[in-house]
Amino acid sequence: MDYYESEKEQLEAIKSWWKDNGRVVVVGLVLGLGGIFGWTTWQGYAKAQAEKASITYEQLVNWASAQDYERADELAEVLMRDYPNSAYAALGSLIRANSAVAQGRLDEARGYLRWALDNARQPALKHLATLRLARLAYDQADFEGALALLDAGGPGTLGAAFEEARGDIMAAQRRVDEAQRHYRQAMDDPRLSPTSRERLSMKLDDLGVAVAAQEQP
Repeated sequence: MDYYESEKEQLEAIKSWWKDNGRVVVVGLVLGLGGIFGWTTWQGYAKAQAEKASITYEQLVNWASAQDYERADELAEVLMRDYPNSAYAALGSLIRANSAVAQGRLDEARGYLRWALDNARQPALKHLATLRLARLAYDQADFEGALALLDAGGPGTLGAAFEEARGDIMAAQRRVDEAQRHYRQAMDDPRLSPTSRERLSMKLDDLGVAVAAQEQP
């Protein structure tokens, strides 16, 4: 299952999400700390905490992109330990799962994804964690478990990715008609990137299905 074909593509997806949502996350983090101190003291404390978490996250992304897994894991642990209720922590856990997969530590990766799913407050991050848990189950030929995760997760903006994942599961079981249906449903998503559309076309080709009529201009 290759919705994300490489760790680099996964990291780029996470960074893209952060670019679109980071300001909202920082505001949420600040507001979430509002009840701890008096107004003036709280403002200074909240700003400092948000800045620390932001800096730590930026460093984490850089080390993960450089495939320095040890350093990336250390920074992810800081976010998960010190800012567990923020999106920084959930993002760190997702990146930490990437590192574990790259090193063949699949049980650890599953644990980090579960942590993100249980602790993330942002639906987009929960959906991403669910998708990647399903991918791990698929990779271990646990097709029923993968489908159960996808059916329970609710795709949100990742609808095409969830449909592609279902198609991969059906294709692996040689359930060609069902795989075709899910791949076509994924291709109907107007938000689908050209790269994803091309990949889905190739998968349909592998099933012996013509897709020229579905290509977008």
